[in-house]
Amino acid sequence: MYTKTQAFVISTIKYGDADLIVKLYTKSHGMLSFMLKGVRKSKKGKLKVSYFQSLSFLDVEFTYRENKNLFFFSEVGVHRSFNSVQRNIFKSTLSLFVAEVLQACIKEEEENTAIFSFIEESLTQLDQAEQFGHFHILFMLQLSRYLGFYPNMDRHSFTYFNLVDGVFQLKETNRYCFSGSEVENLKLLLGCDYTKQEQLKIKKHDRIQVLELLILYYEIQIQGFKKPLSYQVLQEVFASY
Repeated sequence: MYTKTQAFVISTIKYGDADLIVKLYTKSHGMLSFMLKGVRKSKKGKLKVSYFQSLSFLDVEFTYRENKNLFFFSEVGVHRSFNSVQRNIFKSTLSLFVAEVLQACIKEEEENTAIFSFIEESLTQLDQAEQFGHFHILFMLQLSRYLGFYPNMDRHSFTYFNLVDGVFQLKETNRYCFSGSEVENLKLLLGCDYTKQEQLKIKKHDRIQVLELLILYYEIQIQGFKKPLSYQVLQEVFASY
């Protein structure tokens, strides 16, 4: 089936001397992988390596066949450029982290326009934001809503957060129940969206604690989820932010 759709670049892997394997999150079929023959050596071809930066927003055309693991492009073009994300080292590092989170969470080759629209809106907000130190935490919190394990807020005044059940409770019932400043800051972030980041006054050290808590939450909720490799780079880049 010949398909025209929009897609976000999730990851790229060098293959051989000149080829590239690219994983995309497509609007039409979810997560798919593509082979680009000779793209790393060709200077005259229609496909350019620069198209495939982390979370680039593309228009792609290809023939989709069920039960196929690797596809080939007929056409590729830039759908929209998020200029400040590409040029700002802080924002580009955030995009790498977000792309890794998406790759770890989403495996399915199936349409999910809600998640696709959420990614587009998130990148739009990041591109326009002047304050974005909480962006990656807010992204993970909001993504958990689409993945089915957004924290239950019914008893958010309770002291402990149970990472197994995703609920707040009065007392500790397993080793994955946490309390303290990271849980209180988590509550603040649960009531926030991207447009309210400037109102948040959570310090860098406290943001790291909340992020560590969220990563552990994802590890418990999603089989095979691991701390993104870009996590350390994120901490180093944001050390002075």
